[in-house]
Amino acid sequence: MGDLVLDIIVKFQLAAEVAEIRIQHNCPRDLPLVTGDIALIDRVLDNLIENAIRHTPKGGTVAVTLQRDGNTVSATVGDNGCGIPESAMPRIFDRLYQVDSTRTTSTGHGGLGLAIVKRILDLHQQSIQVESQPDRGTTFYFTLHVAPV
Repeated sequence: MGDLVLDIIVKFQLAAEVAEIRIQHNCPRDLPLVTGDIALIDRVLDNLIENAIRHTPKGGTVAVTLQRDGNTVSATVGDNGCGIPESAMPRIFDRLYQVDSTRTTSTGHGGLGLAIVKRILDLHQQSIQVESQPDRGTTFYFTLHVAPV
């Protein structure tokens, strides 16, 4: 999974540099294999990292971390961007919901990313958690089971 994260970070590196955003990662290469559909997990990480970059101001940081926790590998994608207001938190995984509807057409994003993330993790019988503070940033967490040997 570490290699997958590194591939996705490379994909977004130029966009992050143009936006003057730094991407940090802590993805040990010796993590065990996890159970999951690689293309779908790629989509989860892609959506979370893209969102983090999009909502982080110039000079900000996006951090991606993987670590083993017993029989799971946990993934964290966080930023020090604009954050999500508490009033919006219950709906952020709803299809087509956007915290700020004025961004829909200007960014070309229609509010599907987090709904897709949640659905993919539901299919993997996993959940996603989020912590956010307005003007301080947002962090998403999810886990995947270690594959049987």
